[in-house]
Amino acid sequence: YQSWFGVDFEFLLYDVTSTYFEGKAEGNTKAKRGYSRDKRSDCKQVNIGLVVTPDGGLPIGYEVFDGNRADVTTVEEMVQLMEEKYGQAGRIWVMDRGMVSEDNLDSLREREAAYIVGTPKGQLRQFEEQLLEQSDWSEVQPGVEVKLVEHPDSQGKEQYVIARSTERAEKE
Repeated sequence: YQSWFGVDFEFLLYDVTSTYFEGKAEGNTKAKRGYSRDKRSDCKQVNIGLVVTPDGGLPIGYEVFDGNRADVTTVEEMVQLMEEKYGQAGRIWVMDRGMVSEDNLDSLREREAAYIVGTPKGQLRQFEEQLLEQSDWSEVQPGVEVKLVEHPDSQGKEQYVIARSTERAEKE
């Protein structure tokens, strides 16, 4: 990817999806009942962790996990697999809030990996004051503004990107 498109860094988007089986799936040891994204709790499934590039979603890695495995428990394994396959330098991991745990963040920090992750909803209350402030916002597209806020205990190594959307505010 880097040699084809000439980039010095690479964003890796990681997420987990699932696929279910009609029938008993007795020959598949990973097929298990778990959280069903397809609303098919009556069926066994497998979870698929997929790593893609942001430019057109070029897949660069995947792993099939047990159907009852929680998304958050797959991150460290997937990061390790990608590092073994492609190395570590110049990588920025992008994941949704379903992947976030302090253990996962600590693991990324220990690897000195760069990352952008969604903040769990339970932690968003700490940003109410910054969201209400009217200064230091930048419009990134019509109706969407962002600002950077220092992480309170990261000694300037981490920041939060706070976003607000007029459309989202109207919806809520």
